[in-house]
Amino acid sequence: MKYLLATLAIAFLGLICWVIYDQLVEDGIIFYEYKGVNITRVDNGNKSYFYYGSYNDGDYPKSYIRTEYSGFNMGMQGYLTFESDKRVFFRCADGYAEKIGNDSNLILVDDDAVSYLSWSDTALIEYKNTYEVSDVINLEKEGNIKSLSKVKADYSRYE
Repeated sequence: MKYLLATLAIAFLGLICWVIYDQLVEDGIIFYEYKGVNITRVDNGNKSYFYYGSYNDGDYPKSYIRTEYSGFNMGMQGYLTFESDKRVFFRCADGYAEKIGNDSNLILVDDDAVSYLSWSDTALIEYKNTYEVSDVINLEKEGNIKSLSKVKADYSRYE
């Protein structure tokens, strides 16, 4: 019985350490750029954070868009659209998204189904300033190659 309790205690401590580690360590950083406008994406477990600008040092601004997904068969999918006035719009297609802070250059669009379909009919035809983002990085890369997006993505700091 002592060994069973000791084993359970060690397993529990291991789980606690893993949860803490998962919350503190970034899975990776992706940089998106279109015509001099940059978005930094930081992935941490099932959460992704999108910041207006390019940040390398971990000193991120207090204004951002946070996406989150959880559960079986869930994921994150959205679209970054870079406008000529330097604003960037984020449309969440799958998962949960919220805007934190008040950066007027990074805008979370809360479309209903009809508005989203109307937007996607136009935007996805002229995809050059739009980049599809996903929690499945290989699908994200492949989809944007096929769509001929002109947004550049740098995955060199993604694990």
